[in-house]
Amino acid sequence: MIPTLNPDKKHLLWLDYDDILQDYMVSHMVDALTILSPGSIIVLTIDVDSKSLDDNKAWFNHLTDEVSDYLPSGLSSQDCGSKELTTTILAVLHNMITHTMSSRAELDFKLLFNFLYADGHTMLTIGGVLAGREDRRILRSCEWDRFPFCRRNFDQAPFTIKVPNFTRRERFYLDSHMPRIADWIPKAFQIEEEDLSAYSKIFGYCPLYGELLL
Repeated sequence: MIPTLNPDKKHLLWLDYDDILQDYMVSHMVDALTILSPGSIIVLTIDVDSKSLDDNKAWFNHLTDEVSDYLPSGLSSQDCGSKELTTTILAVLHNMITHTMSSRAELDFKLLFNFLYADGHTMLTIGGVLAGREDRRILRSCEWDRFPFCRRNFDQAPFTIKVPNFTRRERFYLDSHMPRIADWIPKAFQIEEEDLSAYSKIFGYCPLYGELLL
């Protein structure tokens, strides 16, 4: 479908995969980066769980087979351990984007966000805009400091989305005291500082679901 998209219209394209990085995914990204118009937003989601393959060596062999053109120089199996894997895959994606955008000198790919989260497997979602001159001006005018989850370059560690488990009553209580001021802690119940800090960063974006019978 990507080659059929109108190059004169802005698009929001989300390549939402539930598997580990493979050659065909890179091909889709390259097509999108090559074809889509300035102002278009491209989002990519892939599995980066180290347990998705047997071990470091299996990951190294997989990346060598699938995305050899974009591997960081000097990559070894030691760069594919559980702590290093996400950084390595981000480097692969960055290399691929940089190489592809070199053919579109008038445009840049401006990273907007870079999330890690787990819904069974650890998933990585990156997103950015194909920015021309006017898009770059608009981006410069944005108050990015208001959004602690934004990531504007690939050197920054991903923002990890962690949603603690609360009862509905606890959630309502916490929301009534957000945004958190200084080192405030709830008096109605106990909560770990790590969970409270994580929730305070995402409370405004965390959906609250209800069950209805129609």
